[in-house]
Amino acid sequence: MIESGRDLPVSTQAEQPPEAYSAYTGLPITKKQAKQRAIGAMIAGDVITRPQSGLEAADIVVEMEAATGITRLLAIFSSELPDEIGSIRSARNDFIDVSAGFDAVLVHWGGEKRALDRLAATDTAEIDQFANGDLFYRKIDVPAPHNGFTTGELMRDGLLRYDYDRAHDFKAWEFKEGLEPDDRPAGGTLELTYGSADFDIEYTYDPVTNTYARAQGGTPHRDNTTQQVISPSNVLVVRANHFVYSPNGGYLEIDITNGGPCTLYNNGAEQDCRWKKGSNEQTPLTITDTAGKGLPFVAGKTWIQVMLPGAPVKWTAEPEPGTLDLQRQ
Repeated sequence: MIESGRDLPVSTQAEQPPEAYSAYTGLPITKKQAKQRAIGAMIAGDVITRPQSGLEAADIVVEMEAATGITRLLAIFSSELPDEIGSIRSARNDFIDVSAGFDAVLVHWGGEKRALDRLAATDTAEIDQFANGDLFYRKIDVPAPHNGFTTGELMRDGLLRYDYDRAHDFKAWEFKEGLEPDDRPAGGTLELTYGSADFDIEYTYDPVTNTYARAQGGTPHRDNTTQQVISPSNVLVVRANHFVYSPNGGYLEIDITNGGPCTLYNNGAEQDCRWKKGSNEQTPLTITDTAGKGLPFVAGKTWIQVMLPGAPVKWTAEPEPGTLDLQRQ
């Protein structure tokens, strides 16, 4: 098992050991990348904003409902800051806890009242477009309010402006190496239902890459900049209670602090787990197996799907080669 921040074993004497390992992915990075503060960008999940820009470069993406059946994303960028990020949307109260738990600087375009009041009353690290218009821009070919964007270079300027440019303190996750190709299962499909067909998600496990190709609303989910299908190594389904705090807008808030059941998907398999975070916003989200033992992620990128306790989730494993022939005999 590999704890974040510790060196992975070197496969041969001839290879140069990596300079460092990412605390967010467990993958090799440079010393410069290791000293880079993470940002947590609020990104729209609306159909009209797809494909979004920069998501493929994110180390971790957390997807939660912002309104009934409509999700919003928090993309954690540490190892890489992409050329374009967006569309950038407003801060929400529950996302503040998630971003701070990853020791990330929250990047947002304004926010709902409770989130802005909280940010004004605390020292939470943030970069808001309302106070930093020069660090963001609008694209004329995208309808408002979904046309707000930024870049990795502009965010580097923002980190320097607010003296946020320091190494992160996130060290909560552990990682392991993925299965060898011959040991991987044949495949499988993970289906997640948020209550609206446009927001329903499907991950298809690919044993060749040991990753999960993501589709949403029946369409492969690509990054607008690279046109690559988003394919994380881990998918974590977190079950959390929701409540409506603005009935007129259907706005939801997620209980992202009290913990509960979860399921981790990696190496082509599923494993029940428990998640916890706590009420201190800077406490990281961590997972254990059902016996309370720390559960490692496969080294690679992770998508966290936060869902209602009763929301439909279905994992269908592909039969192993030869299984069907044996069944027919």
